[in-house]
Amino acid sequence: MYSNHVLFRLFTVLAVTLFTAIPPCHGEFTADRILDRIFPRAHHLKARHHVRRSSLVERTCPAPVTVVNQASDDGNTRNNNPPSPSPFLTPSKRLLSQSIYSKYKQTSDVYRPGVYPHLTDNSGAWLWEAADWWTAGFYPGTLYLLHERSKLCPGSTNIDWLQRGRQWSDEMIPLTERNAQGHDVGFMAYPFFHELNENPNNQTARQGIDRFATTLAARYEESVGCTRSWDGSPPHFLVIMDNMMNLDLLFQAGSMFRRDNYAYIAQRHANTTAAHHLRPDASSYHVVDYNQYTGEVMRQYTAQGFADWSTWSRGQAWGTYGFTTMYLRTGDAHYLDTARAMGQKWLDRLAEDPSGVPKWDFDAPEPTSRDTSAAAIISTAFLHIAQAETSKGNSTGAIYWKNNAIR
Repeated sequence: MYSNHVLFRLFTVLAVTLFTAIPPCHGEFTADRILDRIFPRAHHLKARHHVRRSSLVERTCPAPVTVVNQASDDGNTRNNNPPSPSPFLTPSKRLLSQSIYSKYKQTSDVYRPGVYPHLTDNSGAWLWEAADWWTAGFYPGTLYLLHERSKLCPGSTNIDWLQRGRQWSDEMIPLTERNAQGHDVGFMAYPFFHELNENPNNQTARQGIDRFATTLAARYEESVGCTRSWDGSPPHFLVIMDNMMNLDLLFQAGSMFRRDNYAYIAQRHANTTAAHHLRPDASSYHVVDYNQYTGEVMRQYTAQGFADWSTWSRGQAWGTYGFTTMYLRTGDAHYLDTARAMGQKWLDRLAEDPSGVPKWDFDAPEPTSRDTSAAAIISTAFLHIAQAETSKGNSTGAIYWKNNAIR
């Protein structure tokens, strides 16, 4: 039951291991470098240039030692002072495991046009899905991330991950003109953004992002203040929490093509979602059904959670991640406050479960399945909150959220 929840490892686990959770193989990966890699075109981030060069991720080398002039028996002075303990937890060595490379090598060795690995069955074998599916961008995007990781860790792999990322992205190109996914084009755009990080002049990638963003912006309805998620008959206008993950496409495309209305759409959508998808205790509804003509909330419910009143763990993770991204794009403290509240609610609910692994819905009765994809998404969100706290000079907050991400 719900075994398909493991599909998100394709995207979220490597996003965590590459960009935020792990130290690079040499030296220090500082907060501003992380922001530059995750938000390379974040011209809207007002706090960006105030990020201090203090590491969110520990060095792999020993910590610097405080020198104390203490005389030894031979009359010379030497440092006998142990390094100060880091306030950050140490990430698991498994995050640097070579098995990450070997597993993706095995899957990508033989190119399969028109399909992508989507989820695993109970034996761990991949099941494949046609390219026109909302998760299609995750796999080629992951191959690009492995290329980025190989640059951070020279000598860790001899595979040309950039070539593989490009090859496995080919089937995404026709989808920029026509696809059946509607609002999920933000997920589908990941390989195109990665390609532009490698080659900013790649016109195919630029055109793909332009088309995807145009599709998403066209789903906006001013009377509601949101982009439509699922199509339906008027007056129903359905918006799901997942859509918070697609808003960054509007910011990046708006910056690339100088379309200021895209940022406006993203902020209106986020503000409306904060007002109507969140309960007073910062848990969240999966779906809100608005009146398309008046913007009135007609119903708040779930389509993928346990019950209308319950908290679907992946949706709570989507929201936390999305509102953190909105803060990093705009510097608006309301978004950071919302992300903190949703993240803390997640932690409070997780603390109720002795397994330490989130249920697919926090309110689902036992026995029930766990959702490691939701855990990976929220871990990335916590690391982004830690970056935001660092940008505000809140070292205590940065420690709190980063440690909760990697514990």
